[in-house]
Formats: sequence, C-alpha cells, structure tokens
Amino acid sequence: SGLKSFPLLNFGNMEKAEACFSGVTFTSASYGELLANIAALNNITKVKFAGGFSKAQGLIGIQAREKLIKKLGWTIIDGDTVKSVSPALPQEANDL
Repeated sequence: SGLKSFPLLNFGNMEKAEACFSGVTFTSASYGELLANIAALNNITKVKFAGGFSKAQGLIGIQAREKLIKKLGWTIIDGDTVKSVSPALPQEANDL
C-alpha cells in the first residue's frame, strides 16, 4: 500500500536526490504533496531527483513537477518517466 500522507519536511536545501526515493511508490496525492513542498521551498537548480515509481497526478503535483523541471532544470526520474515497473531501471536512471 502507498503512503497516504507525506510529513512536511523541509526540502529547501536539497541538492542531491538521485537515489532519494528509488524503488518507492507513493500514492499520487502524497507524491503531489511532496513535489509541491519541494517546489515551494527549493530554488536550487539542476538537481537530480529519483521519485521511484510514483506519479504526479492532480494539478498541484503536475504543476510542481513542471516547475522543478522547466524553471529549475531538474532531472526527475519517477513513474511519469519510467514506463516499466520491472526491477531494472532504465539506463537514464542509472546515469543519475
């Protein structure tokens, strides 16, 4: 089962997250909250972030993910970029 709510942690200084949530699947609501929290607090550019197999669904999560990618130049590998749920990660995830 997925995480139902995400604790409010301060991700404002996060610079490296390439293995942060590898292999994890949050509920879409929890993942959206996480991304919104990060997007609101973090202005660091070009962070590599692993969101596991979680998918950003809902307006808040999608907008937060887009802000991190388009405005801050983040590389996010998650369920929205990983199309397979096999244990092996795609090559681009291994390059993080």
